[in-house]
Amino acid sequence: MNILSIIIVNFNVGKYLDRCLHSVFNSDSSLEFEVIVIDNASTDDSLVIVPEEYPRVHLIKNEKNVGFATACNQGIRKAKGTTLLLLNPDTELQPDTLKEIQKFLLETSDAGVVGCKLLDREGKVQQSARSFPTLGDYLFHNLYLMRLFPTNKLFGRYYLTNRQLEHPEEVDMVIGAFFMIRRELLDQIGLLDEQFFIYAEEREFCMRAKAAGWKVYYNPLVSATHIGGISARQQAPEMFIEQCRSTLLLHQKHDVPFTVGYVRGSLIIGVIIRYLMWSIGSIVKPSKDSYKKQRVYAVAARWLLMQRKRVMPRLP
Repeated sequence: MNILSIIIVNFNVGKYLDRCLHSVFNSDSSLEFEVIVIDNASTDDSLVIVPEEYPRVHLIKNEKNVGFATACNQGIRKAKGTTLLLLNPDTELQPDTLKEIQKFLLETSDAGVVGCKLLDREGKVQQSARSFPTLGDYLFHNLYLMRLFPTNKLFGRYYLTNRQLEHPEEVDMVIGAFFMIRRELLDQIGLLDEQFFIYAEEREFCMRAKAAGWKVYYNPLVSATHIGGISARQQAPEMFIEQCRSTLLLHQKHDVPFTVGYVRGSLIIGVIIRYLMWSIGSIVKPSKDSYKKQRVYAVAARWLLMQRKRVMPRLP
């Protein structure tokens, strides 16, 4: 029997977790699955909701926030499934989502990782399938060229907005909000790299998977709703810095020092541009959001300018 292990990392998003679990347990009844929720020291009512409403869930309670990769690995080590799904708590599934994606993974012999089409609240498609970024992509992103010209062959390459993804096909990576993995792949290349607190861990895992001969697929014929960024918004400056840190750590692990320096420079340019934009915005139209964004990018720029170590330090 092909058991599916669903692993959900939660941090203070009990309301969304409830909806997510409701959609999971309303999935096709012919599917055999287990659900493992790892709670990263939430202070909301998450821990009340799970045991009372969903007694079938295996709950792991961490005394501190250990990060996404580490918490996922806790769930993976406990999982019994031949296929495993990393699922964000702000995701809601269709009744056939799990069954159809697992079927696709098992029937596609070279598939190590599979993601589905993710939609936002309004039904708009999110860019959940991506290419591995080139050095040019970092510059294009920070100069807003990807946003201004999404369908351009060059500028739309990273987010794949220059292509019509209407059928299942191989891609470089899919994001960790919905990330189904074959057990054999984990046995071969290991778990997520716990050096990554949050962000880039799925990209790094896909890089190792492809290097080992496996393929990553995106299947737009199956969909789920994903709100996105709920946990990260609770600690905006810290999470943005973590995003920068993880990006640099990824290149430190896989690339030469020149590449790391180039990426750091691109990130600095990006945060300075954004800081200036929100500074102007706060003058033209003052708001709490403008001042908050200013602070985020000011703190991030300061952090990036101070980093000179080979391995990016964790935040305290």
